[in-house]
Amino acid sequence: MEVKPKLDTVVINGNDLEPLISFWKALLGVEELFRFDKFVGLKPQDPKGVKLVFQKVSEEKGTEWNRVHIDLGVKDLAEAEVRVLELGASLLEKHELEGFQWTVFADPGGNEFCLVME
Repeated sequence: MEVKPKLDTVVINGNDLEPLISFWKALLGVEELFRFDKFVGLKPQDPKGVKLVFQKVSEEKGTEWNRVHIDLGVKDLAEAEVRVLELGASLLEKHELEGFQWTVFADPGGNEFCLVME
């Protein structure tokens, strides 16, 4: 069976998250979904829609972090990891936080994206 990840989340990195969160909550008319460690997620406008998540970073724009990246939701993280590597992605990092697992990759152009467990 071919793995087809679903667009799950757009992540916006920033040094000062509160103004970003306030702006996007007001613009989209949504509330917070979760807040822990250095991450704050907003509820999607549609129950099956894409989530907006903010990640606190200490670096200034362009030094270490992409400002925006996408997360792709998958049911089987290990199977999806194999598939994206076969397609030409590069494995950058694996993470787990409070039971939430994700893997960071770079596409062939160097753009970062994450596979996340749905």
